Formats: sequence, structure tokens, C-alpha cells
Amino acid sequence: MINEKFLQNTGAVRDLCHDICFELDELSNITLFKDKEKEEIKSLYKEAKTCVDKITELGFFNKNFNCKDKKEITSLLNNVLQIEKQGNKYAKKVWANEITNPEDFDLKNFKLCVKRLPYDIKNLEKNIMEVFNEKPVYFSASLISNQNIVASLNTIKEEDFSLPFGIVYGVNEDNFIMASDKSTVCSLKQKDFETDTMQTETFGDLKVCIKGSAVRLKTPNQIIDKNLKNPLYVNNNVVVLDGSKTKPVALFCYGYNIKKVNLLKRKLSFIAKKIGVPLININLLKYYQNNKSYFDNNALSRKVFNEFVDSVSNDLNLYCKYDFKSGAKRLIGLNTNLRYNFIYKFSRNINSLIDGKDFDEADTADYIVEMFLKAVEKHNLLTKKREKANGAPLFFPDDNTFIALPKDFLKEE
Repeated sequence: MINEKFLQNTGAVRDLCHDICFELDELSNITLFKDKEKEEIKSLYKEAKTCVDKITELGFFNKNFNCKDKKEITSLLNNVLQIEKQGNKYAKKVWANEITNPEDFDLKNFKLCVKRLPYDIKNLEKNIMEVFNEKPVYFSASLISNQNIVASLNTIKEEDFSLPFGIVYGVNEDNFIMASDKSTVCSLKQKDFETDTMQTETFGDLKVCIKGSAVRLKTPNQIIDKNLKNPLYVNNNVVVLDGSKTKPVALFCYGYNIKKVNLLKRKLSFIAKKIGVPLININLLKYYQNNKSYFDNNALSRKVFNEFVDSVSNDLNLYCKYDFKSGAKRLIGLNTNLRYNFIYKFSRNINSLIDGKDFDEADTADYIVEMFLKAVEKHNLLTKKREKANGAPLFFPDDNTFIALPKDFLKEE
């Protein structure tokens, strides 16, 4: 129902009306639908556009509109919102069809609705079981895909440089409610709460509010396309699912294909088997290689690369009880960026170093540290030889100078 507060925000009303028409037009072109369904969607589009054109003719979107009797405007807007709800059943069908079944996961082509969990390794199983057992009125999830994997507002990392992990929710025609590509959060309000820029869904005495326009008609591909300008670093979206008809169907985590070192992945594998759900492992390095065309900005490329190395270093520190970034400071002649390159190259050799070695956990950790120290020592020895051969100390750029990424970072294996 339209309220006075909503009517006062004519800009939001205009955007909502135009977005609903746009989304309906987009839905009518999706190949998933049969000809009869496409005609029904086109009919809804024409009906909505007629209402919006009439609202425009009445001058509602003009800044000087001051008509005291807004009954006709309200009636037309309610018609537009009702049309949006009618179109929602088609959006539901798209979501049910396009969201990936965890059993059929493929890193090259996937779409998942996930909830990221906080990094708390000590209470990992407890936190996961609480999510699996909770029964809220709604679930708030993020859409990630092979083109957009960022699971938070600005960056893939947290203060402890842990990679994202958490819960995967199943999506079907019964549980999809709405989604937005303009927000990352939704809120729960009392049923009588008035809002001017949010869409809502009522559950008893409560209602879920979400920022955005035409959110009941958004499709996964529209959200993905909206965030493709920077898939390495931004993915602003939220998906609302009916809590009574939704359940977790898998666990997910991001990794980098280094044996043994990723303790989080190993713990999640154990928990997933215990619960009886799949564990989806998203290879972050492979994702970067698949999307290397977006590494066209020096500052962004270096930032993303360094955060990746921070995550790997953090896991190496946990596993080996050794601070590799501090150890890399012993490297002669390398600035911060080049030390990150060195750690990355070493991490890519760990699998070959421990392959075939019959070590337990402690011995493997000690061996990795031993090989790292030898690599540092070898680098320093070669650097000193080159300096001596050149007759003077070598020149190295400072920390503010961009250094190219290692070639194999974006080279497909």
C-alpha cells in the first residue's frame, strides 16, 4: 500500500516506475520462457507503461506538482506495484533455473546464493550448526558467480586476511522473494513501519525492507552485469529468501590449491561430511586467471594481488607457526612489492616441495619453513654476486613504485 512518505519522494517513485517497466521488458526477452509466457510478460509491461505514462501526464514527477488530491496517482502507483508482484512469478522461475545445484558445481560457470560467516576457527562447527538449525522468517544472501565472487561490500579480505567461506542456500520458485543490485543489506521492521525508498515483504507482524528498485523482478544475470565494471573488487547485492521454504544445501570456501596448508578448508571438509552436504571449493587463483582481462589498472592489480598473498601468508603462518612476511624482510634489495612476489612464487612451489614426502603435520610445517629460509639465503647470495660483478650496489625502486605481478599469477595452468 502506498503511503504519504513514499509519495513525497518523487525521485524514488519515478525510478521505481521506470525500473519496473525496464525489468519487465528484460524478462520478456529471456529464452527460458515459452512464447505464451513471453506474451503474458509483454502484456504486463504494456499495462505498467500505460500507468507510468499516465502518472507522467498528470505532472506528478514535476518539481512543482502540488495537487492535494493524489487518489488517482496513488491508484496508478498501486497498479504498477501490483503488476510488479504479478511479474515476480516469472523472476522466481529464472532464479530457480539459473542458480547452480551444488552437486553440479563448475568453477567456469556457476551462480550461488551464499551467506558469509565470520572467521572463528575455534567455534567453526558450532557456528555452522547454528546456521543450519536456525529458522528465521527470511534469509539474506549474496549472489556470487564465476564473474563476481566478492562476498562483501568492498573487498574479499578481512582484518585477519581470511578468505570468504560460509553457507550455500538452495533457491527455487517457492522461496525467492526479491533481490537488489544497489544494496548489500536488508532490515526487519514492524509491519506499520513507513518507508520511502525501500521495497518490503510482510511476514505476520514483521516486514523485510530492502533498498533498491523493482527488486521483485531482478534476475541473477542483471545483478552480475551491474557489477561487472569491477568484478575483482565489488559485488553489491542482496537476495531475500523465504525462511520457511529455504534450507542450507552446501558449504563453500575460497582456496588457492596448496596441499595441507589451508586448515580452514580441511576443517570445513570434515564438517560438510558430518552434516552430509557438499563443500564447494572456489579456487581464487583460477578465478583471477579466468578474469585476467580486468587486471588493467596498476594500483588495483597490485592491491588485489597483495591481498591474495596476505591470505596465503596468513594460512602459512597458522600452519607453520612462522611469519613468512617478516622472514621475507631479510631479502636483500627487495622492496615490499617484490617481497610479496617472492612469497607468491614460493607458495606456488610448495606442492612440488612436499610431494612424495612421508611427513607428519609438524615435519611438513618445519620442512616448508626450512625450504623458505633456503630460498631467501639463495636469493641473497645471488644478489650479492650480481652486485659484486656490477661493481656497485644495484638500484631498486621504492615501495610506492608499481612492480609488475609475477607472470604466472595470471597464466592459466
